[in-house]
Amino acid sequence: MSKTEIWDRKAGVKRPMTYRDIAIIAPTRSHNLEIQDQFGQLNIPVQINDAESYFKTTEIQIMMALLQLIDNPYQDIALAAVLRSPIVGLNENELAYLRITDKTDDYYTALQHFVGQYELTFAGNGYADSLYPKVQQFLEQLSEFQDIARQQPIATLIWTIYQTTGFLDYVAGMPAGSQRQANLHALYDRARDYEQNGFKGLFQFVRFIERMQKNDNDLAEADTQATEDAVQVTTIHGSKGLEYPVVFLLDTSRQFNMSDTMGSAIMDNDLGIGINVLNPGNRVMAESIPKAIIRDKLERDTLAEEMRKLYVALTRAEQQLFIVGAVKTRESALKSWRDALLDDQLVLSATTRRAKKTYLDWIGMALERHPKATFDSAAVDLAALHGDTTRFDVTFLTADDLVETQAQSRLVTGSTWLADLQSRAEGADYTDVAVDQIESVLNLQYRFAAETRTTAYQSVSEIKRVFEDPDLTQLGNYAPDWQHHQGNRFVSKDFKRPAFLQTVQAPTGAEVGTATHLVLQELSLTEPVTIERVAQQIQELVTGGVLTAEVAAKINREQILSFFDSELGKAVMAHRETLRRETPFSLLLPAKDIFSDLTDEAPRLLIHGIIDGYYLNDDGTATLFDYKTDYVPQTETGVTAVVDRYKGQLNLYALALGKMLGRPVSVKALYLLAVNQEVLVD
Repeated sequence: MSKTEIWDRKAGVKRPMTYRDIAIIAPTRSHNLEIQDQFGQLNIPVQINDAESYFKTTEIQIMMALLQLIDNPYQDIALAAVLRSPIVGLNENELAYLRITDKTDDYYTALQHFVGQYELTFAGNGYADSLYPKVQQFLEQLSEFQDIARQQPIATLIWTIYQTTGFLDYVAGMPAGSQRQANLHALYDRARDYEQNGFKGLFQFVRFIERMQKNDNDLAEADTQATEDAVQVTTIHGSKGLEYPVVFLLDTSRQFNMSDTMGSAIMDNDLGIGINVLNPGNRVMAESIPKAIIRDKLERDTLAEEMRKLYVALTRAEQQLFIVGAVKTRESALKSWRDALLDDQLVLSATTRRAKKTYLDWIGMALERHPKATFDSAAVDLAALHGDTTRFDVTFLTADDLVETQAQSRLVTGSTWLADLQSRAEGADYTDVAVDQIESVLNLQYRFAAETRTTAYQSVSEIKRVFEDPDLTQLGNYAPDWQHHQGNRFVSKDFKRPAFLQTVQAPTGAEVGTATHLVLQELSLTEPVTIERVAQQIQELVTGGVLTAEVAAKINREQILSFFDSELGKAVMAHRETLRRETPFSLLLPAKDIFSDLTDEAPRLLIHGIIDGYYLNDDGTATLFDYKTDYVPQTETGVTAVVDRYKGQLNLYALALGKMLGRPVSVKALYLLAVNQEVLVD
């Protein structure tokens, strides 16, 4: 191939042909796997272009966002995408201004509000005056598109969008403009194919595309690995807008898909439905006149579309075009092509063209009347083609002619391959081999191996190992084996027993502890707390189905009342205006502070949890408190042990709270309900 030269239009010189100068175009993707296999045997790099992530391109995302809006304009993300796109052309400041004009409604309502109130409220404002024409025109176009979507096919809607907005022409001026235009043409074609397959409606089409994106298969086969210098393989639809120095057009002998014209009932958007008619006398089924008319129209439409596709395929080559097809015999092909000799006009008659159902027959008939048609001795020159300088050659090859190529592409396996490998190894020269470099590659230790086993998200209930304080309130009798964790994420190696397998009905300490926390969270502090109000709150939670009666009976009402009688409880009541209970938080910390095997400063760990409560002091600081329902041994060291267990957790809460509030946490208090004691934590 390196001996073949082509003309490089950009450089203005001849150069050796490379793989990327060649494109293989076919009507469908049905032969892609075979092409990939055969080229692999010949060690020819190949790129299957039809597997590209089509719907991730900018122009298609904009169009899909607009189609979503036409279907349902109350979608803020899609609306912002279209407004920011070249179709409308708003910038981020203009988007913010529209949002400010109506802060409470959805974005589409804000647009309508701006246009509706412009004359009364915004006219005369220079910024609003420049923004108003853009928004008004967009809303008018959107209304027009919605009317078309209700009355016309999706393909008609898409083409109207291209013409009205000029978006198809706009993308042509962008980098890779031809490819972008081809993408938009392909969206039009896919919408048309979608409805031709029996599906209807814009809503269903948008949902269909979303499912394709979610599955990441994009209406095509799995993506193949691309190389810079590779033969390009694509379909006729995929080649729109592209040109290649050398093109191979494959499978031209493939029969046109005429399935729409077959069957006992056929349909057309304009003419309706056509069915067969049964003669009850002789029980003979015959085609009705309406069906014959519809079938004739469908055939003409199908052949017209195939003619347009053939035009696209034949105009992709810049310098050389190879047309490949299969025929039964040379004689049968020539006999079919000679039908063109009966037509003395330059353009073959519609009847002659309609009689053929393959690209190869159409092309063959066109060449049959050319003065250079030396492949057929019966060919007759057409006077209108005299003087035509087109150069072409028609070659018929048999299976025997391809034996040599097949032999070259035969895979070598088994003992033959092993013997060849051993022979080459024995004769190889290893003096210039960098052994040390090879060893360094093979023994490479990845610098950030620990990070690959480290979670970026961690809950406080999972991270108790750092502070040695498993939270019995949330996790019950959770006693993890810290030698077992999934990478660098602390988890329990056992799952909670499913409810349907639990046979012990008595509430656990964890359930009672969680219920106690819930009562402390829900209890209203607008009036003094009494034992009756605590009991009333518990009963409301039982009535609402939040607590079971069995768990409610185990809640120690006296402990809750004692909390509010303590100094901490009185302070909570006194600061109920700034009191916050059950406050969730997220905190970003260096991962090395949590996991000892990490040393890098860069990785961060996101920690989340829930603070039992805090309030703001008069001096601007905050008081953090956390109540615990743990059992406290009646010994000298009992309270100290519980405090030591939760000290690290409370410090973590204080760090998160300080960052959230932007003010210091002056007091960190643990309240041990089991012994009715408040403990300050350093």
